[in-house]
Amino acid sequence: MSWFKIIETGKVSNTIIIIAVATSGTLLFASQSFIAKLKLEAFLKNWGTWVGIAFLVSSIFLGVVILGWIWRGLSGLWYAWRYKSLIAENVRSMDPDEQAIIREFIFNAKNTIALPLTNPSVVSLINKRIIYQAGSHGGMTYGEICFNYSISSKARKMLRLSMIGLPDKDASDLNQAEKDFINNNRPLFITKYSRW
Repeated sequence: MSWFKIIETGKVSNTIIIIAVATSGTLLFASQSFIAKLKLEAFLKNWGTWVGIAFLVSSIFLGVVILGWIWRGLSGLWYAWRYKSLIAENVRSMDPDEQAIIREFIFNAKNTIALPLTNPSVVSLINKRIIYQAGSHGGMTYGEICFNYSISSKARKMLRLSMIGLPDKDASDLNQAEKDFINNNRPLFITKYSRW
């Protein structure tokens, strides 16, 4: 097993590494008067070389651990930024069928609605991380097996009404032409059963 693997799997405790660096560093770099007070002159005379080796090895281990922490932190920040950028891009590039599904959330004023499990546009919105399955229990709705879905929090923050083919104003302020547009452009699986 490599040294990197040993550190990753936690077989060498970070606490032990820090203690080893601190102890060996103190013995090597402390003043002679301090070493004399600890009565360690004879120990350093006999084992000084090994203390130096212990300091060097434990310092390298500690450096690797610190670099690992920094790398994981920077990777987390990069992945968070990339994820946010991907969601923003996906929200802006929804096709008309996907927009129709998102309009159902907005104008029913619900955070969760039932959607067909196998509908291509629903699957696409899930893959784009715009919506997610909010429950594990399904049922028959619109003549199909449906599960409850919600808009992801990141997508909801980025979503503007203009992105789903609507004017940027409150739903209660829509004129008749705008309401007719919504009614005539609902998802196909809904228009089979109801009108808005």
